[in-house]
Amino acid sequence: IDALDFRSQRKGKKKIFEELLQKYHWRTDEVLVVGDNPLSELGAAKSLGIQTVQTLRPTVVTWDEADYHISSFQELELLLNHHHENDATQSRITP
Repeated sequence: IDALDFRSQRKGKKKIFEELLQKYHWRTDEVLVVGDNPLSELGAAKSLGIQTVQTLRPTVVTWDEADYHISSFQELELLLNHHHENDATQSRITP
């Protein structure tokens, strides 16, 4: 989710995630949130019990609480396949 909204109408990532879970009848274990910011989308996801994938770039500090870390979106497919095949709870994918 890339949420851009008017400052006066902002819901926050947690509220957006809650609404999506409810609207689509998703369980938290059926969803992964991909992002780089532990103070935004990653923190919101973790507070709801959703697994997180932190995208790492040179300017991003690794957040140890993320369930997974990737260095590129190309790695996301590998992660999803690995997660599906092994039902892993934590992994580190490296290029």
